[in-house]
Amino acid sequence: MRLLTHNMLSSNIKGVTSGFPLRIEVEKVVEKEVELNADFLRNMFAKVEWKALVEASKTLGYTELPDNVEPSMLDSDEFLNRFHHALLELHLEEGALVCPETGRKFLVNKGIPNMLLHEDEFLEQQETLEGLQMEGAKLSSDVKLVEAALVNTLLAAQTCLLMLLVLEYCCIGALETFDFDVVESSLNFYANWISDGGAS
Repeated sequence: MRLLTHNMLSSNIKGVTSGFPLRIEVEKVVEKEVELNADFLRNMFAKVEWKALVEASKTLGYTELPDNVEPSMLDSDEFLNRFHHALLELHLEEGALVCPETGRKFLVNKGIPNMLLHEDEFLEQQETLEGLQMEGAKLSSDVKLVEAALVNTLLAAQTCLLMLLVLEYCCIGALETFDFDVVESSLNFYANWISDGGAS
């Protein structure tokens, strides 16, 4: 998992209001060389939460990023190289992402973060879905289990989509046609929708 991906993830546990940034617990870090693309870095600079990136890179053992930055630094090759290395070449291969509010751990295995909620954990925190209830009726236990499984599936799909889009953006080279703002807006919509229990 690149730190670019980490910079976009947050805890969507029901009721959590401060789910970003996820703390990192490191078991294994690897470095994977990627060709530097200055235009990509300049585009990402305004979208990255810098403080979170600096802290994450320090956790992974890289301390060369400055604590404070400004756009003019993008004219420096030295800065671009450091930014590039932290954002794209450092990988959390094994470890965990930790919700800063609840302490809930999301394991990272072979570079893939598992952001699924446990079924019982989800049900404990899930409020009654008034939008899905018929007047005067209650959802059965079986329906609630199916509902929780569906929302967890959607959360998993969101995570997979995010990772695939990052992979495309970084590696396929479709930089001219990739509209990151549209993707970011869509992911935020689904994250909020899932956090609200999928209610309409």
